Amino acid sequence: MKTISLEVVTPEKIAFKENVEFVVLPAEMGEMGVLPGHTPVLAHLAPGELRITKDGNVKHFAVSGGFAEVHPDRVEVFAE
Repeated sequence: MKTISLEVVTPEKIAFKENVEFVVLPAEMGEMGVLPGHTPVLAHLAPGELRITKDGNVKHFAVSGGFAEVHPDRVEVFAE
């Protein structure tokens, strides 16, 4: 299965950095799903839940806002 590199950065540290299968971002205009090969986009994040799927398991992170930079091969999330 194809994967996409995900890095979640907080003001204190890198909270998560792994290759994953699927990411759901709490974008300001609604949830946004990201798969490998996604079109590049910069998204403003609303407070909510970041969901990460890896090896069929889902991990949950709470974010209070921030930004996500999406590229076809990686996602960078800058959040608190």
